[in-house]
Amino acid sequence: MTIRINQTYQPLHIQPNNETEYLPQTLGEHMIKTLLRQDLASPFQNCFPNEQLIRCYYFSDGMTLLHKAAEYDAVQCLRYLVEMTNDPDILSKTGITPLAQALSCQSDAAIAYLRSIGAGQQFKMLSQLIGESGTIAKADRDQLLQFAVLIETYTGIVTNLRDYFNQLCLRFIRDDDNDLLFMESLRLISRDHLQQLSGLVQTAANWDLSSALALIDRYLLTKQLHEHFDVIYRHLTADSELIRFGEMMGSVTDLGTLTWDQLNTMQELIDPYRQ
Repeated sequence: MTIRINQTYQPLHIQPNNETEYLPQTLGEHMIKTLLRQDLASPFQNCFPNEQLIRCYYFSDGMTLLHKAAEYDAVQCLRYLVEMTNDPDILSKTGITPLAQALSCQSDAAIAYLRSIGAGQQFKMLSQLIGESGTIAKADRDQLLQFAVLIETYTGIVTNLRDYFNQLCLRFIRDDDNDLLFMESLRLISRDHLQQLSGLVQTAANWDLSSALALIDRYLLTKQLHEHFDVIYRHLTADSELIRFGEMMGSVTDLGTLTWDQLNTMQELIDPYRQ
C-alpha cells in the first residue's frame, strides 16, 4: 500500500492491505495522543470513522488505539473504539490487552469501564464454550482448548510481572525499607511465572503455526482466536526478553542492593510489554 503523510509528523504504523490510504497530517502520533489525553471524542471519531482504520493503526511502541485510550484513561474515546471494533480484548503487537494496559497505568475509569463490559473474560468464557460445544470434533476441541488456555495464561503472566515491576520501582524511588512480605512475594511470583513461561515456550515450539491457525479458522466459534494466538505464538517462539526479565525480578532480594543500572536493564526488557 502507499502511504502519504506530512513528514513533519511521526508516521503511522499501518498493516498492509489492498487499498491506498491517504493519511492527513492530523493523524500523526502526537496529535492522536493529544486527543486521547484530553478525551476529545468528537474529533477523535472524525479521525477514525471506521473499523478498518482503527484496527490498522499501531503506535510506534506496538500499541493499538484501544491500548492508548486505556492508558490515558480516555473513557469516551475508549467506549467509541470498543463499539466500533467489538473487541475489548484486542492485543498489542506484544500480546497485551487494553485492560492489562489500564491496570498497569492505574487508569481507574478505563479499568471500571472495561471490566463492566466483561473485558479480560473472553478466553475464560471461550474455553468453557469450546469445552461444551457439540459441533466441534473431540480431537479438535482438545487442541483448541489448549490454544485458549495458552492465551489466557500468557496474558495473565505478563500483567502480573508488569504490575510487580511497577511496585518495585515505586519502592525503590521512595527508598522504602525492605518489605519482607513483598520481597518474598516478588520472588515466589517470579519463580512461578518463569516455570509457566518455560512450559508455554516448550508447548508452542511443538505446534506448527500454519496448522494451528488453520484449525482455529475451521470453526466459527474459534475464529476470534486467530489474531491473539498468532501474536502470542510468535512472541513465545521469537524472543526471550520476558524470561530474562522474570529471572532478574526473581533475583532481587534486597532493595538496598538494587541499583539504577539493574532497574534500567529490567525496564528495557519489559518496555515492549508495558508502554
